[in-house]
Amino acid sequence: MLQAQDIHFSQFYNSPLTLNAANTGLYEGDYRFANTYRSQWSKLDPGYRTNAFSFDKTLYTGADQISGGFLFIYDRSGINRLQSIRLGLSAAYHRTFGVHSLSAGFQWNYIFKSIDRSKITMPEQFNMNTGYFDPSMPTGEMLLDEKRSFGDINAGLVYQVELNKHFIQAGASFFHLNKPGDTFFNSSNKLPVRTCLTVSDKIGIGNDYQLHTRLLMMQQVKANEYVAGVTLVKQLNNGESKFTEVNGGLYVRTSPGNGTDAVIPVIGIKYDLFDVALSYDINISTLHTATASRGGFEISLIYTALSSRLFKIKIPCERY
Repeated sequence: MLQAQDIHFSQFYNSPLTLNAANTGLYEGDYRFANTYRSQWSKLDPGYRTNAFSFDKTLYTGADQISGGFLFIYDRSGINRLQSIRLGLSAAYHRTFGVHSLSAGFQWNYIFKSIDRSKITMPEQFNMNTGYFDPSMPTGEMLLDEKRSFGDINAGLVYQVELNKHFIQAGASFFHLNKPGDTFFNSSNKLPVRTCLTVSDKIGIGNDYQLHTRLLMMQQVKANEYVAGVTLVKQLNNGESKFTEVNGGLYVRTSPGNGTDAVIPVIGIKYDLFDVALSYDINISTLHTATASRGGFEISLIYTALSSRLFKIKIPCERY
């Protein structure tokens, strides 16, 4: 049976709408563009390519905040040219209670998938006389079509609190809540629910530094993945330059029971309203021999427009 895994990013925190629907509009600004590109295992020709683009915008109604967004993902996997296009609409509601805030989000996606049947070989196509696979031999499988499409539903929650020099965020997101059928064959293969939990803390260190600690935990049936690490941010106080921030960090991807998959160094800058980051997965799993320790390259770009929201400031004065 031909199956596929969900996409994943090492810079999960820089792809907000693929991480949690509740992240829609969860930023300071009028609107936001975000794009993450990942190239993985290029040594295993043709490898894997993923690009995720999102746009979200915030609307205010008094103390409430309502946000909407759009998501586009293109993914190409492996030698059989499995391709997936995802179009999504996302919405979220945000409420602030003093130093606390709670966000709830919902996301609906429509997914188009296709494969190149000529690139697929089955065990029944192994020619015992030649010792090679023969694509002209019958596969023994009943393909419904080379193209499939289906709807997919995701939802999530995010809680934030600001305490002294700490800004703590915890999120929970749930994917494939409708358990859509995902197969090219005449079977009832259903996508199981994937659960994603995130925890992060932004700690102020003096006037010029911040330390961001992050943890991602994902579970889908028996498959799991953890990504944990830290990023150190240096504020640039040069009034003549639009470069306002540089950062660098180190993350580790692991799976309980399967060992550590990769070590992930990351560097980034903030220029004007743009945040740019580069990362590279150094593969240290048992696959490192075949990949020559090469994993996944990622580049992320986020543009966040300034907020035009007006804030009322009360100035105390004497009464006469």
